[in-house]
Amino acid sequence: MSSNKIEKLNSVETDNLNNQNSHLIASQLIDSGNDYLNKEDYNKALECYEKSYEIYKIIFSNNLNNLAIAILFYNIGHVNDKKTNYEKALEYYEKAFEVYKIVYAENPNHPDISDCLNNIGSVYDNKGDSNKALEYYLKSYEIRKKAYVDDPNHADIAVSLINIGSVYDDKGEYDKALECFVKSYEIRRKVYADNPNHPDIADSLNNIGLINNRIGNYDKAIECFEKSYEIRKLVYIDNPNHPYI
Repeated sequence: MSSNKIEKLNSVETDNLNNQNSHLIASQLIDSGNDYLNKEDYNKALECYEKSYEIYKIIFSNNLNNLAIAILFYNIGHVNDKKTNYEKALEYYEKAFEVYKIVYAENPNHPDISDCLNNIGSVYDNKGDSNKALEYYLKSYEIRKKAYVDDPNHADIAVSLINIGSVYDDKGEYDKALECFVKSYEIRRKVYADNPNHPDIADSLNNIGLINNRIGNYDKAIECFEKSYEIRKLVYIDNPNHPYI
């Protein structure tokens, strides 16, 4: 969508909206916000999302507890998270969580809920509140295990384990951190069975190496670092000076 078109959409006065065009305009603004988010133009993304929310408040004036509102709250939280506006990010992630709980009242283990809790944990992690981060990461992990009970090797479960392990690492609880990182590595090997040189596997090996290094298991640490290094050389074969190498 062109910049001029977006400026016109953003200039629409909510008082002049009617039922016929309001849904379309809100949808176009969200699409534009998503495009800006992908381009890392967070200010414009936020502008689009916030304008869309103003329209949604009119459209859904009788029921703001619906999926469209929850997703929009989540997106606003995500943009503020990217902008390191952590208090705003928390505010909107928590709003999204409350609406998701209502929307998915009959399915409290829906992935949208776990994703929201995970992101709340991530914000607390970035704020340096390890205890709160761990609380929300664990809540997200428990839901993901139930959401993917038929797929215990789902990639999102591996991500939860990485996040939990990282907090345990920060807290100096290295045995727990190592347990999480090893579990994540085992899951990722299955997730990427057809691509054993996936960067996520290299990351998991690197994490295991870091913990072994911290607890003095230097031979194991070197083994993991070397395996991670070999994978990363293949992953970034066209960019041998990549910082991860």
